[in-house]
Amino acid sequence: MNAVKQIITWTSAGFLLAMMAGTPAVADDTELLLVPPPSTDATKPRILFIIDTSTSMTSEEDTPVPYDDSETYSGDCSSDAIYWMLISGVDPDCAGTNEGFIAKDNWNCQAAEPAMQGLGSFNGVLAQYRDGGKDGTGTGPIKWQFLAQGYNSEPVECEADAGIHGDGVDTSALWAKAGADNDPWYTSNPLEALSWNGAPRNQTYTMYDGNWLNWQANPVIVSQSRIDIVKQTLTVLFSAISGVKVGVERFNDSEGGTIIQGLIDIDTNRAQALAAVDSLTPEDHTTISESLYESALYWHGLPAEFGEDDGDNENFTDHAILVNPLSEHPDQVYIQPELNECAKNFNVLLSDGRAGGNDDNPDLPPTLPSFTAVLGRTACDDPLNDDGYCMDDIAELLRNTDLDPDPGIPGDQYVTTHTVGFNTDTENLASTAERGGGNYYLADDGPSLAKAFLEIVNVIADRDLSFVAP
Repeated sequence: MNAVKQIITWTSAGFLLAMMAGTPAVADDTELLLVPPPSTDATKPRILFIIDTSTSMTSEEDTPVPYDDSETYSGDCSSDAIYWMLISGVDPDCAGTNEGFIAKDNWNCQAAEPAMQGLGSFNGVLAQYRDGGKDGTGTGPIKWQFLAQGYNSEPVECEADAGIHGDGVDTSALWAKAGADNDPWYTSNPLEALSWNGAPRNQTYTMYDGNWLNWQANPVIVSQSRIDIVKQTLTVLFSAISGVKVGVERFNDSEGGTIIQGLIDIDTNRAQALAAVDSLTPEDHTTISESLYESALYWHGLPAEFGEDDGDNENFTDHAILVNPLSEHPDQVYIQPELNECAKNFNVLLSDGRAGGNDDNPDLPPTLPSFTAVLGRTACDDPLNDDGYCMDDIAELLRNTDLDPDPGIPGDQYVTTHTVGFNTDTENLASTAERGGGNYYLADDGPSLAKAFLEIVNVIADRDLSFVAP
């Protein structure tokens, strides 16, 4: 869904359960196959998080105490169960007759643990070893197939675990075994492994920890600064996600923005990414447009404009993304992020207010590559008439300009921009997402911000999936 403002709430949407928690649509094995995204380092999606660190981020907001998976929370849901839904963003209703859950003792998806522990949910392709046919209401042998209502004690496995983790009993049996009525139902032989590319083993589910659902339903409210809420939420997100590259840019205290962490593989550099989040501290102005401009320079591998601004340690550019370290060369040039025809590029821009302190706009954006050729104008347009009005022009340019200066890589290398209004709702943020090909989200506390970030990651993951005819 492009250019649509998504207001994320953390309250349960249980009234939609009847519509969303049903059995997967039954399909035969000749339908379109869902091909998992490639997992090589070069093809992982790249996500640059651009975070507002203006002084308004010191304002305090009411927000629930963060979830602690080591604590047992009381409520309508069973803390010993995992509930499933066919669509993300809609929480299960535990108070009714919902039978869409499994006992945690039968949950074998180890790959989901970081997300379940931090975010209380996991989104992925899953299958259940059971009888009852594809929808659970018929007859048939025991085999890996769709999850079904009422099958609460039958094993559930995820595609993400294939070849990495089995049932935890036989450490050499790392694959769910194809076929029916198997004993054991895992195998150490990859040639006997289950195929996840066709029905009834290609359904994506969102799983929720019952303990997390209880925490969400009975929040304990405290007051925290906006920047602490953002840092806490990003820490949980960076601890939970995998299969992507992430970077972090902050607003400077007077003008522009600084990329304090270039794009790195979250799976192999998690501590480094978390350290960048931890270093975020509020400074002064909302230099949102100039910060987005700086991201464009980075994506294109051009000379930095605002990086290293006034020498503050908080604004110190990650030297790994510069052609020359600051001490050796006065003119800093970004090393362009590695491009790949199968990898997608994204900005995620979060702000809590209107633009301010963008004194160098509107002169800079028109100097970006192909500005006039792509946008058909020589300057930023001015529909909103404030000093951040070039934001949407920059996002539109990134969405429609090939980053590859040498057309040696097939396809076009674009950047999609998603935006998040944190305790604010501005036309600039909405327009930036619309022109940047992304979505606009609103959040006002920790859980709603976590849902916004998680939805963005899920959208990015969906865009890295492709459909092919068998």
